Amino acid sequence: MRGRIKSLNALRGEGVIQAENGECISFEFSAVLAYDVACMAVGALVSFDLPRRDDSSAVNVCIHRPQSPPEGAPRRPASLRYVGFEQVQGLRAYRFERTVSGEDMKIVVVTTDLALFTRHRVLLQQGPGLCLRLLETEAGKGRPSRTPSPRTT
Repeated sequence: MRGRIKSLNALRGEGVIQAENGECISFEFSAVLAYDVACMAVGALVSFDLPRRDDSSAVNVCIHRPQSPPEGAPRRPASLRYVGFEQVQGLRAYRFERTVSGEDMKIVVVTTDLALFTRHRVLLQQGPGLCLRLLETEAGKGRPSRTPSPRTT
């Protein structure tokens, strides 16, 4: 099923979806696909499942991504989404999906030395946000990064 997010309550970790058929369906953040939690916003188009016909609680809630635009339509800027990290010894590689309308999705990886986090008193939880800011800054300049990171695969 599809619908739009009608309301969100971050403190309680729940929200309400207005389904295409007009029905209001509640959901918990634990029912949202992990990489879509940060993208949740009132008015966002989502797809979801109902485990039983008589149940009014949605599961497998995810942001609906539109299909490629028609030929000749203006292109939208690239969007980035954090999808996780891998760590080998003192290096952590943060992975992002980069999507541009009409193009294949690419994986972008930003690698950092964890000693920098300690030296500059940065929390590990801030890593994805800092890497995202780096990627957005480099994309805004219209040129690739001068450093070996990020790399695309």
